[in-house]
Amino acid sequence: MTSLDQDSGASDSDFLTKDRALSFKGKIGNSNAGFTGKVLVQVVGTDGVVKSQSYVDPETDGRWLYNNTSQILGVSDANTQYVLKASVVDLAGNMLKSTGQSFTVDLKKPVFSVDGGSLTDDKVVFTSAMELKPGNTEFAAEAGTFMHTAIPATGAISAFNVGTFSITYTDLAGNFLTTANNLRWEFNPGVGATTTTTTASPATFGNGELAGSIGKYILAADTVSLDLSALHSSSPQVGDVVAINHISLSGGGSVADAAHVLTLTTSDVLALGVKNSFISNGHVQMRIDGDAADKVVLDDLLGQSTYAWTQPTVQPLTGYHLYSNTDLGLDLLIQQAVEVRLV
Repeated sequence: MTSLDQDSGASDSDFLTKDRALSFKGKIGNSNAGFTGKVLVQVVGTDGVVKSQSYVDPETDGRWLYNNTSQILGVSDANTQYVLKASVVDLAGNMLKSTGQSFTVDLKKPVFSVDGGSLTDDKVVFTSAMELKPGNTEFAAEAGTFMHTAIPATGAISAFNVGTFSITYTDLAGNFLTTANNLRWEFNPGVGATTTTTTASPATFGNGELAGSIGKYILAADTVSLDLSALHSSSPQVGDVVAINHISLSGGGSVADAAHVLTLTTSDVLALGVKNSFISNGHVQMRIDGDAADKVVLDDLLGQSTYAWTQPTVQPLTGYHLYSNTDLGLDLLIQQAVEVRLV
């Protein structure tokens, strides 16, 4: 339902870009025939706060476009994660469906490794050279783009003198770095070039990677009970919190802590949940932590219809009970110690 309409990097499907003013597009089903509502498109930070939003009208084929070029995203020399939320709402403001996509604005200049290079008559070959991925210890040459000065077509040259050779490396987001040509470049097979540096590049979201905790909310000790509907509005504005996909009832406390009671409905998970937060299955998700003193009151009611929460046979996250609503594409992960009451 959502996609990034422009991506200046090496891939247009990894949701990693250096563009700071973006357009977003998506589609509601195969058609909007008979639909009289709008699509609420929101750009949300990891703090859960709306950075920009717009109500857009879908075309007759269901496609919609949100041009966010007036809102500058990202932070200089940093990697900044956002969530794009797209929600189908009726004319009364009721949310009927919601989905989303995490993306990163990467404004960090690349620092790369040139290691294991070799020189033939007409080209330089790098066996490894790119930004490191978080958690990885090796490079992968195919992930970046290299441009280098012309190399003589004849002669088995093993080195370039100062001022005769440099490399421009472009990372996955489209940021580039040109190496200084004030070095002597030596390419002896198996030895490598003269310098080796590394850096980490941000996660991308093209392969079902997880968004994690967005707008995490921890109940205060003196908050005995909370109705989650009090934390979101049917008419959200820029600056409002619209994403809370991780709630801690006891702050990791013991059973002796005072009991907390959280009441929520499918509407609350639709409004505040984030797609692919903790399980890569395409559902909008919310996670609730607590202990045996805490209780979750889970109401099936949504508007004038009742949609049932079910517990799938397979529980994919250790230590949690999974409640799913397949009609709306929702997942609610509740820590096993917490008492759950369905009403």
